[in-house]
Amino acid sequence: MVTNRDLGTPPRNNPVTLSLQNSILWGGLEEGLAVDSSGGGTVALEFRHSILRSSRGWTGSNLKYLYPRFKNPSNSIYEIDTLSPAFRAGEDLRPLYPVLEQDLKGKFRSSSPTLGCLERIE
Repeated sequence: MVTNRDLGTPPRNNPVTLSLQNSILWGGLEEGLAVDSSGGGTVALEFRHSILRSSRGWTGSNLKYLYPRFKNPSNSIYEIDTLSPAFRAGEDLRPLYPVLEQDLKGKFRSSSPTLGCLERIE
């Protein structure tokens, strides 16, 4: 959930910006993203080169609403298979964020990276 209010405190004007790049936002719910803008401020969403589970029609650059084709999510294996729309669909962010040279398992990312936190190497 993205919210622009501090839970447990009186509402106030809190602007919020959520930027997702090269991301996969997918889970067990039909709607992968909930936005609560009742705090009175603005909520800005930016999606670039990402896969999102949603039926709300969010807009973005290279935003896809396709199942990411994880290998075996029921056994917590979230690497993607060879036919995934996430494969080589990312933007090369390494020049801006050197920490993205490697994925969570230490694999080096390519100049056309896989979306999400795990790089697919062929």
